Amino acid sequence: MFSYFHQILCFLLHSYYCFSYKSRCCHYLKS
Repeated sequence: MFSYFHQILCFLLHSYYCFSYKSRCCHYLKS
């Protein structure tokens, strides 16, 4: 359940920040 929520949250954050900061959130949290 947490993993599913995390994937969505990370996807939204990554999509938002990637345009300006190219965040690597998903890259190091994803396992």
